[in-house]
Amino acid sequence: MSFFNKIFKKDKQALFPSTDFGRYSDSYKTDEEFDCWDRAVSSFEHGKFVDSIVSLLEFLRIPEQNNVSWQIHKGGVRFEFWQGSRVVRGFADRTGMSAETRIISSSEVPLGLMRHLLELNYTLKFSRFSLDSTNIVCLICDNAASDSPPQKIYQSLREVAIESDRVDEELQKKFEGLSLLRHQSIRQLLAAEKKTKLRYVRQWASEILRELSHGRLNTHIYPGGASFLLLDFLYRTDLLIRPEGRWKEQIRHCHEKYFGESGLEVYEKNKILVEFAQSMAHQKGMHLSKDLYKTPFTFGIPQPEGHRRFVEVFDSQMSEFEWYFESHYEAYAQAICGYIAGHCLYQYALPKPSRDLLMLYFRLTVPSFFQEFGYEDVYLADLESGKKVVTAEVSRIISFYTPNFSGLEADVGHLRFDSRAMFSVSFLGMVRNLQYRDF
Repeated sequence: MSFFNKIFKKDKQALFPSTDFGRYSDSYKTDEEFDCWDRAVSSFEHGKFVDSIVSLLEFLRIPEQNNVSWQIHKGGVRFEFWQGSRVVRGFADRTGMSAETRIISSSEVPLGLMRHLLELNYTLKFSRFSLDSTNIVCLICDNAASDSPPQKIYQSLREVAIESDRVDEELQKKFEGLSLLRHQSIRQLLAAEKKTKLRYVRQWASEILRELSHGRLNTHIYPGGASFLLLDFLYRTDLLIRPEGRWKEQIRHCHEKYFGESGLEVYEKNKILVEFAQSMAHQKGMHLSKDLYKTPFTFGIPQPEGHRRFVEVFDSQMSEFEWYFESHYEAYAQAICGYIAGHCLYQYALPKPSRDLLMLYFRLTVPSFFQEFGYEDVYLADLESGKKVVTAEVSRIISFYTPNFSGLEADVGHLRFDSRAMFSVSFLGMVRNLQYRDF
């Protein structure tokens, strides 16, 4: 059956039917929101610290998520905002700003916990872990008004939010007798949605493990090929399944072990990724399903980057793709494409046209998954029909963003429909060749 026997109709209500794919990024702000930032800077420069904080909160607010709220109170402002399962509360007046989030509690504080928190404090720039009088572990920040422009306040609140959301379940797992303090922002997914996501992640993991065990490629001689398969799976899981809690932390751990300064050899890094895939293939559904929920976010983890970053990642992998493809290891060539798209969406907040075209890449290469999440499928009789539908989808995305990206064009003539791998690399090549004036 041809790869192009199924792809999807465009959604009439939105650019994509679901907003549940990919991680939140606060890099995509409107002109009105940037006006709020400008007001925050101007207010600070004129000595109006409380007004500056209020304008910053307006900049951070996402009305549809209800993620930020505040009240003017006795010459100052009390505020709170959500980051995943954490709520950060703070107060600012003319003297400065303080904020904290309560993370975990314990009847008796383990000595090892105190040492661990002290070590964590050395990794922080704007905040610190502390223990209150009721044995609750908090993450707090304090900023004096005189030396705290909006940039510093933003970084302080971001660190408190992201670090507390990241470390909560890690502490509970590492030390016994700790109770996680969760808040009511968590909304569990429907049981049917959880079941579908778990089925796909097990299927993907099993296919990769089977390829590594029984495929033609000797991954002991070519460990890089195994890396591409495993990293493609890692990022696809984060992007499409979008787990939270410990499951999300597992993904972050694998990513950092592979790309961080771990000193590990490739085969050792692959071992960590294989263990992750095995846990996904064999883990009981109940254990994983508890990490499938929705929460509001105020700060995003992906780093804002221009389109040039995607170009660099794509170009750096083309010699690898060519070798695996010409050697007839198409599964590995395909995985390189999945790795390029997945890694860039995981690591970077790319310009919106690049981001949405990469999401279209996954719609076209993992079609059955998207079909089960609300995308109507189209049955195509031949490749010519496939070309027409893919071209229409690309044109729709480019047209959608043309008002904000003058001169933006995608060369659909670059696309090749010979095979799944050739289509994938040509599609990503088309994205690579997007012309931006300001990116």
